[in-house]
Amino acid sequence: MKRGRLSLALLASITFAGCAHTPPPQTQAFYHAPSNAYSLSLGSQALQGSVSMTEQCEPYGGSINIWDAKNRFFRVDYLNFIEHPTVHSPSFANDRTLNELVMNYYQNDVVPAQKNIISNKVLFHDTVNSTAGEGLLSILSLEMNKKSIPKDALDNTVYYGFFVFRRGDFAYIVQHRQEIYQPERMKAMLVTLAQDMTIPGKNYYANNIGNLGVIDQVFGSQNEINAWKKATQCDNRK
Repeated sequence: MKRGRLSLALLASITFAGCAHTPPPQTQAFYHAPSNAYSLSLGSQALQGSVSMTEQCEPYGGSINIWDAKNRFFRVDYLNFIEHPTVHSPSFANDRTLNELVMNYYQNDVVPAQKNIISNKVLFHDTVNSTAGEGLLSILSLEMNKKSIPKDALDNTVYYGFFVFRRGDFAYIVQHRQEIYQPERMKAMLVTLAQDMTIPGKNYYANNIGNLGVIDQVFGSQNEINAWKKATQCDNRK
């Protein structure tokens, strides 16, 4: 499995710890997310060459981590407002309010939980219109622990972008990492990937995942194990 340039595949395993595996091969260069949440064209202009991926899922959402042929890191998360234990949709909240709610969760809960991130700073935060619809674009600078980065890295600061948008009961969070601050390029990469998502996605069939060794390391109760099994079956992958 191909890893990103940083020893830490940033945000690649912090939101969904329930299960992680390499998705099975899919036809026509499309990735189909669990629960028909979305389909993503792997021929997107945001990606160059062949890609390697890891997939993670919980009953309340999931994520795909992508490294392209240039070893650039992308990630797409989706969260179910109804099922998520932390991010809940207030009654009658509009899309902008929900986008801010999700971004606050990432900035205040997800990012600070990373032990290799010393500090973070918001460099850009604004609503962006695109052919994929309106979304919230936020770019953070992350000061990393020097021990966690390669010796040939330019410095210990990386730039991490989020494009957050809502469709129905789901929030979608498209992410990309840069080693040099290029806000216009960050925007272009995130919006392009979002535009190549089809929502809802296409149902597809795959073999069940049966790596019970992972369950033993993560969960304790039978209910949690059952929830993990449901997630790895990806609801509609039966």
